[in-house]
Amino acid sequence: NILIAKFKEKYSYNSKNGNLTNRKTGKVVPPGIAKYVKIVIFFQGKAYDLWAHRMIWYAWHNEFTTLNITHKNGNRADNRINNLIAVSISELHARFSKRPNARSKYRGVQCTRSKDKPWTVRFKVHGKQYYLGYFSDEKDAAKAYNKKIKELMGIKAKLNKVEK
Repeated sequence: NILIAKFKEKYSYNSKNGNLTNRKTGKVVPPGIAKYVKIVIFFQGKAYDLWAHRMIWYAWHNEFTTLNITHKNGNRADNRINNLIAVSISELHARFSKRPNARSKYRGVQCTRSKDKPWTVRFKVHGKQYYLGYFSDEKDAAKAYNKKIKELMGIKAKLNKVEK
């Protein structure tokens, strides 16, 4: 693809630290306001604003993909190739952080009105709703979520960090 060739012509990529360097200026491209590294490529008189992590993925694999490219560790500026992963839109949404106003501190865990078992686990993956039942302990509910989401998504799963 011509866009990948233009990208490789303008930037050099260090796969160990994930840095992109402008070949002309010799400067490392810094992350922008949204913490993503953004680049501009001019082609046929038109400027293309592109996310660096996507172009790195495309150039590394030498092909475009319809999947979303995201960062395994959640750090948008960490563009090491082993930190980039291709996921479906459903998998991408499952990786999002929990809602900021949620009562539970864990992804997939919700507070109920039950006094016996005040926690439940519900989430959606690939358009299918999953319900894992009620739990008396929030941490147990988070562990149940982790187990099921890992079973469904494998290495693409974003797990809760449950203290012991």
